[in-house]
Amino acid sequence: MSTNTKKKHGTGAAVVLIVLCLLALGTLGYIIWRQFNPVVPETAAGYVAAAGTTAPVYDENGTQLGSLVRGAEVQYVAEDAEGGADRVRVVNGEGYAYLDAANLTADYNGAVLTETVYALRGMSLTDETGAVPGCAVEKGMALTVTGFDGLDENGEVLRWAVSCDRGEGYIDGENVRMTEEEALAQYDDALYQRHAARGDAWGGGDAAGLDYYPTEKPAFTDNVMPDEVRALYLNGSAIQYADSYIRLAQGTGINAFVVDIVDGTAVSYASPVMQQYSPSAYAAAQDTMEGFRANVQKLRDAGYYVIGRITVFNDAHLAADHPEYVISDLDGTPLKISSMYWPSAYNRTVWQYKTELALEAAALGCRCGSCFHVIWNQEREAAGLDQKMSEDTSTSVKVAVEGLKRLIEADRKAGR
Repeated sequence: MSTNTKKKHGTGAAVVLIVLCLLALGTLGYIIWRQFNPVVPETAAGYVAAAGTTAPVYDENGTQLGSLVRGAEVQYVAEDAEGGADRVRVVNGEGYAYLDAANLTADYNGAVLTETVYALRGMSLTDETGAVPGCAVEKGMALTVTGFDGLDENGEVLRWAVSCDRGEGYIDGENVRMTEEEALAQYDDALYQRHAARGDAWGGGDAAGLDYYPTEKPAFTDNVMPDEVRALYLNGSAIQYADSYIRLAQGTGINAFVVDIVDGTAVSYASPVMQQYSPSAYAAAQDTMEGFRANVQKLRDAGYYVIGRITVFNDAHLAADHPEYVISDLDGTPLKISSMYWPSAYNRTVWQYKTELALEAAALGCRCGSCFHVIWNQEREAAGLDQKMSEDTSTSVKVAVEGLKRLIEADRKAGR
């Protein structure tokens, strides 16, 4: 082999070696660069879906890291979801966590995977507005979930859209449980037994069958009700002598006054609300609004807690002004019961009237009111008339809470 040939072979080997070295250096450089600049997979927005309030997330080894709240928005790796992976990567800080594919949805309306809930108490489903009652459901009844209306920050459903063999409608989340056992549970058996022992001595129905599920009673630091109320009752004419009754109450242990707003045909003051709903009640008032307000303020200034009293369905004035509101027989003729006509407990205009009257009275200084819920009308039963039993007190509670909210807002604006 000639010297020239050897030189050519040596040169070629050197070139190949140099190229290989450059490739190795390039590969090593790319690897190092990629470590500091990793490929970021394409992500898409989705939502956590679950039958309960949360869904678990895992690390790459399958160890549970924690959980995500139902309905929470997440960024997930699109190729994982499109490739049919059992678990999908979701962005977790600067890295990823793994979420079961079944717990991911692209549509917020698919976030709730619950199929069945159970009614906590006997009540009526409502329409979408929440104002119109629909079919009645019983305590423990299974309701098929057809949708939901809102989730809170803990993943709890605010309102369920449900159906059953009686119809469909909406029910608040607080009024359902996830199992039949939870829905049927008696939270306080002793309380049930105490009412059961009373029987039906007065002919108004057996109270043992009612639901006494506890509700939280709100407490307000700027309007403290005495732990033990010892009250003196004043009707619409008696309150006009507030000074005399304050002197009478002093030193007796009395710490509150119950004051009539309206009691059947007795109307304490000329209320603008009455003027709108029941002109005859307005005309029968025993005092002006200003006079009534001044007397209530005297009681409050003397340190007494003032409780407003309103009879809701014992209202002959409203019955006279609106006979179409009263309890009637099957042909529409108003029924006289206990020598008077009674507005129906099922008429929502009556509800609205009394609610507005309570709010007005609160603004006058009466710090407490009453919402009456009629479960069963024994007079209609005795007359052979049809009626529906209603144990749903949620509307009454909402009315009371809304009234308290407005009362507090008004007090704060007035600097009280």
